[in-house]
Amino acid sequence: MARTLRLAVAQSTVPEDPTDRTAVRAAGEEIRSLMRRAAGAGARLVQFPEGEIVYPGKHVMATGTTGEPAPADWSRSAWDVLREEAEATARLAGELGLWAVFGSIHPFTPPL
Repeated sequence: MARTLRLAVAQSTVPEDPTDRTAVRAAGEEIRSLMRRAAGAGARLVQFPEGEIVYPGKHVMATGTTGEPAPADWSRSAWDVLREEAEATARLAGELGLWAVFGSIHPFTPPL
């Protein structure tokens, strides 16, 4: 008997500003809503594109206070919110029995 895997490909609204905590939370909620729809349609895997929670535009992270180009300052990102949204997505995937694949920016952790 052949085994099959039903998969879904989804695209949500992706914010460009990783400092916008409200937009990042909304993106996470939208991802999870799409996951529920995919699972409801029988999917066992849902694929999202790169940078699904937030896809920062260079101008957002590399603009000085007066609008001039500046070195990118990633410390301004809402890393805590990004982590919370990724963890909430992982929890829901477990609850739904669904594999969810999504790309996201993340801070590198120091070597252990």
